[in-house]
Amino acid sequence: MIRTICNFIMENGAEFLMLLATAGAIIVYLWQKRDTKRSAATLILWQVDSIENIVNKLKEEPQLDNIKVYHSKTIIKENMWERYKHLFARDLSSAEYRNVQNFFDVSEQIEMACKDILSMIHKAWDDRSLVKSHIMGTYVNEKINAFPNKTKEDLIGEMMQEKGALFCQIYDSLDIVFTPHLPPEVLIKSLSNLENLSRTTAYEKLQKYSFSK
Repeated sequence: MIRTICNFIMENGAEFLMLLATAGAIIVYLWQKRDTKRSAATLILWQVDSIENIVNKLKEEPQLDNIKVYHSKTIIKENMWERYKHLFARDLSSAEYRNVQNFFDVSEQIEMACKDILSMIHKAWDDRSLVKSHIMGTYVNEKINAFPNKTKEDLIGEMMQEKGALFCQIYDSLDIVFTPHLPPEVLIKSLSNLENLSRTTAYEKLQKYSFSK
């Protein structure tokens, strides 16, 4: 039997080596594909955990205002589900697939609402600085007209030592920032629409493919 196999290999050496090479390539491909899927599942689960942690902290705030949103962490940068979901199309049921898709869709809505709020805050701060500059400029012009013999530099120095300094101290300490209600309302609504994905069957199935199983 062994002699027959050896004779077969010797007579068909080239074909046998080609068969081994092909089999080896298939094994390497399948192994790499398996690792790619495991890595993808791990990244998706990591992002789910991160999103839930940030969103749950926002939900726990008794009064969610712009400053708390400003200091909150980024909810989602790159959508890992959109990047790798094709790898799990056959592994999840249609309902599980929709649950994961909805989770990431709502997460992106929350991130967009937060970005809108941050954009408004920055614009409001810029507008506030313009108002401050306008008030200070008006005050300086009034002083110039009242004291034509003094230089502009002297008047500005006097102003900063007296009323100007007091004005800046009071004005800068005031939290005067106008923001429309729409983006905060959109954020609050999106937060209420996001349901945790952990402890669902979809999450458990993804865990089985991840490195953390």
